[in-house]
Amino acid sequence: MVVGAEYVFVAVPRTASTAVGRWLMAERGGERLPGGHHRRTIPPEHLGKHCFAAIRNPATRLHSLWCTCTNRGREPLEDFVRKLINFRKFGKGGSWGLGAEWIWKTQLQFLSGVPIDSIHRFEELPDSLESLPFVGEPVSLPLVSSQISKVPKRPLTDSERDVIWEHSREDFEAFGYSP
Repeated sequence: MVVGAEYVFVAVPRTASTAVGRWLMAERGGERLPGGHHRRTIPPEHLGKHCFAAIRNPATRLHSLWCTCTNRGREPLEDFVRKLINFRKFGKGGSWGLGAEWIWKTQLQFLSGVPIDSIHRFEELPDSLESLPFVGEPVSLPLVSSQISKVPKRPLTDSERDVIWEHSREDFEAFGYSP
């Protein structure tokens, strides 16, 4: 979470949150709050500020997470997503450090209970950030090296698409993405 005089940015994992957070800190007087980058609880003194987040197509978001958590995809994507589904059912993170619940939560679950004023699509960044009430000018996000190799290099198989739908159906429906 990054806060400034007029805003609160809730950093949804795998949605360019590091790049947006760095831009806010460098260009908009932002400060990362204690409690981690993916903190979701807004301190009372920051309530009432414009609260925003970025979301991403659930399929490419899960692909990015898969690359990060499995050392660039050394486990089949379908198996990885099935583990996430099981972790969510049983509330555990498993053996590869997925104890942080943000890893296996959908974006909608991650943002549940957070008073969001605007949501910006990853696919429309950085242009959509210009519409924020405290911006009003073109935005240039810093390149974060982790972004480069996490773009799917081939189309998803039908079985991968099916398991991604099973995991992230609520995100597809809530945010208007197609699997």
